[in-house]
Amino acid sequence: MNIVDPSLWIEYFLENNIDQSIIDTIKDTGNLCIPVISLYEVYKKFLSIGDSEKANIAVSLNRDKVTDTAGVTSECLVCAATIRWS
Repeated sequence: MNIVDPSLWIEYFLENNIDQSIIDTIKDTGNLCIPVISLYEVYKKFLSIGDSEKANIAVSLNRDKVTDTAGVTSECLVCAATIRWS
């Protein structure tokens, strides 16, 4: 199981130059696990820079790979990030 740091997800969605091994890890969805807190961090970052389109893309991809943490759903964290940046 692979977990990708939120900072690398951000670089990936910004299409910045990141190592091919990171891209391969992200694309290997069979071994990918996305902690819900990582999803929150990525969503929050894109909202903070005013890119709601990328924020929505980030939370919609690989939804079945998002892991629940102590009953906190991705929808709950997205709501929290939205409140913070609205």
